Amino acid sequence: MRQSFIFSLLVLISISACQQKKQYQKTINQLEEELSEESNGEKARELQTAYLNYVEQFPEDTMLNSRYLYRLAGISYRLQELPTALNAAHQALEEYYTADNTPNNALLLARLYQDELRKPAVAYTIVQALQLGFSGAEVTAGFVLPANLPDVFNRLDTLRSNIFNESTYAINFPLANDYITSIEEFSRVAPLHPQAPDLLFKAAEIARSIQTYQKAIDLFDWLESRYPGHARESQALFLRAFTLDDGLQDYEAAKTAYEKFIEKYPDDPFADDAHFSLANLGKDIEELINEFEAQEKD
Repeated sequence: MRQSFIFSLLVLISISACQQKKQYQKTINQLEEELSEESNGEKARELQTAYLNYVEQFPEDTMLNSRYLYRLAGISYRLQELPTALNAAHQALEEYYTADNTPNNALLLARLYQDELRKPAVAYTIVQALQLGFSGAEVTAGFVLPANLPDVFNRLDTLRSNIFNESTYAINFPLANDYITSIEEFSRVAPLHPQAPDLLFKAAEIARSIQTYQKAIDLFDWLESRYPGHARESQALFLRAFTLDDGLQDYEAAKTAYEKFIEKYPDDPFADDAHFSLANLGKDIEELINEFEAQEKD
């Protein structure tokens, strides 16, 4: 009797959720129809909210959420709400990559970078990544790449080599940011490509070198969470801890990160460095020198 009651309850809940989903879809369809008949900023924002509410309420609906986020990005693009457009395209790629609308989301993202953000190098990387991730399909229709454009990996290597001027020791910060952004977008559009983890690691290193420490930590986190067990993971974990320590001086977070690294990779070549850093968290160079001299006297 109890099992029968539970089964009936689950069926009712399922029916209710299905009805709720259909009602949301009906509302969205109506708003889309109204907006197509009359361009209206207030109606457009109402539709933006409806898309976001659907994605929040039904995160498991991969195919429809990918399309709704694409439409949200498109409306935001037309309204010149570029951060919202970027966020929608990013969410579609990161959370609903398996949807059939993914190439459209990637192309919209490329057009945002080329037409609105004036970052053609990033746009080209997105389109080239799309070609790698979806080979054999006409996925880049409507986006024309320059003739004789080098392959994406040669382009990224060239971009990276031009960030630092070895004769003047100057850093080209716009190039560095373009390099980092290009790799972030590559990793969204072609996350399964075998070079994606290495590219993320290189981008994190560049972020550290230009002292955008939080960006470096985010990239190390990305590598660890999306590519567990990769050869770069141990280095990423150690450098994440070191960045929290030496870059941000967030010693509590650094302590946790060093301990995580040591627990996971006790025999790593950097394990001794991690132990040393743990023992000396927060100490400045003068304090370390004084301690070393005191030990020498003993």
